[in-house]
Amino acid sequence: MANKVKTVIGARRGFTLIELLVVIAIIAVLIGLLLPAVQKVRAAAARTKCQNNMKQVALGLHVYHDSKGSFPAATTVIPALPELPAPHTKGGTRRAPWPVLVLPYIGQESLYTQFNTATGTYNGTWTLFTGGSERDKQYNNRVTQLECPADPNSTEVNNQSNYFAVLGGGAIPAAPYPKTCDNSICHPGNIDSRQRWTGDNGVLHINSRTRLTDVNDGTSNVFLLGESKYMQLRSGYASYHATWASAHYNDGNGSYYPCGAIAANAPNGSSCNVATSNCIGVQTLYFGSHHPGGAMFVMVDGSVQFIQNNIQLSIFRSLGAMRDGGTLP
Repeated sequence: MANKVKTVIGARRGFTLIELLVVIAIIAVLIGLLLPAVQKVRAAAARTKCQNNMKQVALGLHVYHDSKGSFPAATTVIPALPELPAPHTKGGTRRAPWPVLVLPYIGQESLYTQFNTATGTYNGTWTLFTGGSERDKQYNNRVTQLECPADPNSTEVNNQSNYFAVLGGGAIPAAPYPKTCDNSICHPGNIDSRQRWTGDNGVLHINSRTRLTDVNDGTSNVFLLGESKYMQLRSGYASYHATWASAHYNDGNGSYYPCGAIAANAPNGSSCNVATSNCIGVQTLYFGSHHPGGAMFVMVDGSVQFIQNNIQLSIFRSLGAMRDGGTLP
């Protein structure tokens, strides 16, 4: 009889509760270490995309300059009425702003053809003032090249822009505020509030036609566009919100351009949340971003510079003006 060999198979043993808890704790630690790294990678990718968008828009502005002989105005108002000296008037007909005019030079030819840039009238803010012939196209189209993916407000609902024209630079003077810009910043309103500031010493301002040869401080020392997180959104203030294509805004209290700002205060100097609050008082007074530590600016030469929040304020203001002798440190 053949010998039968008995194979003893040990009984299988499961994990104890303590072992399971240890494994779960190790996994939790690994996830905790991994998440910040993933978030940093995403933030870096968003910042790179944002920088590339700004470069593309700046290139489009330069191609426009080569084609037309000057940069476009931040926005155009015609004719300038006598209540406030031209071009910072509370009256007049509102024509196409620079984001509309640059569309064919940033790959948006089809959208550009929908706008009447010759005789069309454009809205500045919604919903109180909606009479412009181009209002629906301004309001219902989205241009992702004008958005920074780091901004959670960059959505189809908002159709906003994160890239503002730098209207000028300088310190805010004491009240009573100057109503007329003369190579400076000014407050063309009938009330002395800290809203509705503008300037005419930047490259892109109301009714400007700036040529490269006009930039006396050098094209590498002057801001062209700046990053902004302060465009007023409908969810924050339904009566006066803006879009990427907003033009000059005016009413009985004065005028301003909601897609431009002056270099007067340090980047990210306001904590106002445009998605939940009325921020029109800071919209034209601050630049800012959702990148840690500062915001990006396009210089006139097309280079993109990250300007830190703690930049010396006098230098920052000088970079907004094109003829004051300031230089990039």
